[in-house]
Amino acid sequence: MKRLAVFLCSMIFILTVMTGCSTISGSGSGSEADLSSVPNAFSTMAKIQYNGTEIEAKITRLDGGNCTIEVLAPSSLKGLTMDWNAQSNTMTLGFMGLSCSIDPQQFPDSAFGTAVIYAFNALASKDGLKIDKTDESLTFSGTGESGQFSVSIDRKSGCMQSLDIPGIGLSAQFSDYTAS
Repeated sequence: MKRLAVFLCSMIFILTVMTGCSTISGSGSGSEADLSSVPNAFSTMAKIQYNGTEIEAKITRLDGGNCTIEVLAPSSLKGLTMDWNAQSNTMTLGFMGLSCSIDPQQFPDSAFGTAVIYAFNALASKDGLKIDKTDESLTFSGTGESGQFSVSIDRKSGCMQSLDIPGIGLSAQFSDYTAS
């Protein structure tokens, strides 16, 4: 039984390494009215393309910065959860009934889970972001350890539409977006 637990914790770690991290920084500009319209708390479904793999996930971000990503597909990752605790700067990984806490700094910059979380944190902090405006959308851009990222938001509805982190081969389309 102990060997099985070690194996499953190892698998969770390996899957997570295949899947998040970037520290966000950068310079830019934008109007405060546009930045203040971005909600800190939301829930959304995501279709993520990550280095040739399609991942479907439910993402929930709370006002305090805590974030949960629950992988729904592919079947090999279904049920994997990544819970980010912003106050303690820790991540808890869960898979098949087992969970373990991991220091997010130990993940490579190319893993999808923490790269997504850090991009959302940068958007919420509103620091160092550049804003590009069209009639339909606002695109917030910044730079982190995983490279440049951009988040597009529908100007009329306020719904998040997409996230791109080209340096790690990640793009995501969002649906069923609800601001909290």
